[in-house]
Amino acid sequence: MMHLRRVVVPASRSFIPGGAGFVSSMDDSDTYFDRGEILRLRVELPSGEVERIMQDGRPYVHGTVVENDRTVYRDVAIKLKGAAGSTRSWDDRPALTINVDKFKKGQSFHGMDKFHLNNSVQDGTLLSEFTSSLLFRSAGYPATRVSHARVSLNGRDVGMYVLKEGFDKTFLKRWFKDPDGNLYDGGFVQDIDAPLERDAGKGEDTRADLTALLNACRLPNPFERWKAVEKALDIPSFLTFMAGERMLCHWDGYCNNVNNYRVYFDTKRVAHFMPHGMDQMLGDSGFSMFDQPRGMVAGVVLQNPAWRQMYRKRIAEMLPLMSQNGPVVQGIEQVTGRLLYAQQQISDDAAKAQRAAADDWKRRVPERAANVAGQLRVAEPPLPAPLVFDETNTGYPAEWKKTFQVADTKLESGVSNNGLWTYSIKVGRSGVCIAAWRASVVLAAGEYTFKVKCRTKDLQAMEDGNASAAGIRLGDMSRSERVEGTTEKELLFPFTVTDDRREVILTCEVRARRGQVWFDGPVLLRTKGAEPAKPLQPLKPQPGAVKPAARPKPPVKKPVVPVKKKR
Repeated sequence: MMHLRRVVVPASRSFIPGGAGFVSSMDDSDTYFDRGEILRLRVELPSGEVERIMQDGRPYVHGTVVENDRTVYRDVAIKLKGAAGSTRSWDDRPALTINVDKFKKGQSFHGMDKFHLNNSVQDGTLLSEFTSSLLFRSAGYPATRVSHARVSLNGRDVGMYVLKEGFDKTFLKRWFKDPDGNLYDGGFVQDIDAPLERDAGKGEDTRADLTALLNACRLPNPFERWKAVEKALDIPSFLTFMAGERMLCHWDGYCNNVNNYRVYFDTKRVAHFMPHGMDQMLGDSGFSMFDQPRGMVAGVVLQNPAWRQMYRKRIAEMLPLMSQNGPVVQGIEQVTGRLLYAQQQISDDAAKAQRAAADDWKRRVPERAANVAGQLRVAEPPLPAPLVFDETNTGYPAEWKKTFQVADTKLESGVSNNGLWTYSIKVGRSGVCIAAWRASVVLAAGEYTFKVKCRTKDLQAMEDGNASAAGIRLGDMSRSERVEGTTEKELLFPFTVTDDRREVILTCEVRARRGQVWFDGPVLLRTKGAEPAKPLQPLKPQPGAVKPAARPKPPVKKPVVPVKKKR
């Protein structure tokens, strides 16, 4: 029978090559996760703390957690959690972060200092987080463990929740021999060029480790870039991370959407990425394993031909984990037995729905594995041709694709009154809009300017960094300006490509709470092409040509020989 409590990877990495030698050590939490008991948890807040927990900024408040009507955890720190799609108020079904030792040092919950209660509003099956975590851990890769609990809030039964351990020092000690480095929270749709919040780490918070990785990714020379990245990033472990995200169709993870991730730098300043927010997985069985990723680090790694081949090999090594008889499907069946018993206590309908969900997940996992295997059998497609520019050095990117975080965001394309293609984004009734139009193009070496006319109407920015309001940029670069209110402005984003050919992602984006934006006539201007290649020297000297010496030499005096004149 499969062991759910932990996955130990030998130092030789013989389990899954590329697991980076991670070894999950044992602690008191193993007993809890190994037993798999679905707890009943009562979360209780005094009336004054109920008012505080609903304030902006998501403050920690003081509360009590009672486990199975027996064990009482007093003076526990509790706060609301969740992003745009899962945030709920206290009087609804909120997701919660529970920190049991923040106010009372030394207190722990089954060996954990911090855990989360996820309302699973985007995963009614309750199986997505569990399944995804199991795949990563079965591959010997760090991921938070998952269980379940039936929760009540101040006596109000809110049903079944997903219980996840938190990313903290306790988690780091389980997986890393060196747990004293810096752990950063990727935040909400932010790449490593954003001011990421540090959740753990000793010493001054200078972010020198993040800066080193960022600067490495931005080096113009590809060979220098890859050499620097290899020093700042554990390449074998990152390939496992990227393969896991894409095998699970993690459309909202780091590689695809620079979201839902943590990155840990050990004290040698080597980065290790870890998955998070895996509640919407395996939604598209045909999800591409090889498209150019949006995440800056992932994009740089896949542009290296040798690392790309290693990535393909890593996928093949992980595929057996998702087979019909593999540990992931077995784990789903095992946890379903516990969930069925707990759901039966709620209603017969809840138990039937859980059984149907489990059957669906057991089908989805091997179905996805078969699709990935098919993608591996197809040879790497030829690289797309560079964008064509007309006689005015203007290129017109095609196939603009829309991405959005909240379902009520409205994205439309069409032809404007002046005959230009226009791409609009309108904030929905939710008041949360994080959306973009993106086009991927391949460019030869040279200097370029991304040009767009931006029109806005009553656009109110979402104040969460320099990427707020409306603007344009490249996928792996920050933008320098923003447009809001009601106005029209021509936006220019100059950049340089030093590689012989490089794929870039043109991005027209908005982060706003109200209003609408139109991006009219997006084009790419080639301002300077690559320097023309110098003609090759002929192999043999031409008549009259003098072959220059490698170094100047002093003239050699020779005796003058008189020339006889012809008669």
